[in-house]
Amino acid sequence: MQFSGARGRHTKLDRASVLLFAMASLLLRSGERVGLLCADRTRMIRSGPQALDHLCEMLPEQHGATGLPIAAELPRHATVLAFSDTWTPLDAWDRRLTQLARPGVRGHIVQVIDPVEARLTMRGRVRVEGLEGEAPVLLRRAEDLTDAYSARFAQHNERMKTICRRLGWRFSRHATDHPPLPLLLGLHQAISIDRRSVHA
Repeated sequence: MQFSGARGRHTKLDRASVLLFAMASLLLRSGERVGLLCADRTRMIRSGPQALDHLCEMLPEQHGATGLPIAAELPRHATVLAFSDTWTPLDAWDRRLTQLARPGVRGHIVQVIDPVEARLTMRGRVRVEGLEGEAPVLLRRAEDLTDAYSARFAQHNERMKTICRRLGWRFSRHATDHPPLPLLLGLHQAISIDRRSVHA
């Protein structure tokens, strides 16, 4: 999540944090309570004017965390919002989302990607280095991998969508070179519709 494919562009983590804070602010203004699902534990669910400040204090602690959030015991009509590049293995996603998707719990998974991840545009001799301690890889003709990469990327996303559909959750994608407002408005509208259907 700490990757950016272009100088001056937000990292995926930066954009995910913006989306999280903006959605929390919108939901709090609507009278909802918010909390943070962490990799180690669930942080307190709060409402009121201090909740956003509390979230701001908690989130930086999670920037170095790896893995998915714990399978917490959620309130019956909770809504889970997950902002991730979704590169964690799909079997792990399937297990964790299945654990979270208890009766009455709804979810929205937002895949936050850098545009270079969606379409491989590298050409020629390229040295690829990971951000998590992986050994570097030398590609002699990066363009030879374009079709295989695109197919693998599409397959990964289709499987992620299938997991979400099975649970009745929503899946959407957001690229860091696009403005966040359309996604935020769409998410807020979808959550409002979910809430109305619960109370109908």
